[in-house]
Amino acid sequence: MVLTFLGPFCSLFHLTNTVVELIKLLYLVDVQDKFPEVNIVEAYFLVLEGKYIIQFMGEKFLKTEIPLDLYKNVENNFAERLAAEEENQFMIDVKWANEFLKK
Repeated sequence: MVLTFLGPFCSLFHLTNTVVELIKLLYLVDVQDKFPEVNIVEAYFLVLEGKYIIQFMGEKFLKTEIPLDLYKNVENNFAERLAAEEENQFMIDVKWANEFLKK
């Protein structure tokens, strides 16, 4: 599975890779629990008309809107750990997000 990060959107709206990847992983787990029959192969984080969206692609296309307060909560709750991670990480992806949440 590929969880793709759309960098230009995130830098344009002052979002960070680390927070975006954590949110994508949290939603991916939820989608897989609710729709186990859907084989998700990619997930894109988009900003459309000022709304944060995750588009899951696979056998079916699923889309969910991310509340701004969720982004802010993840960002604030993990602020110190995320700052330390960003300095030492070259690749911020689903593998990184999974390892980060296991710590």
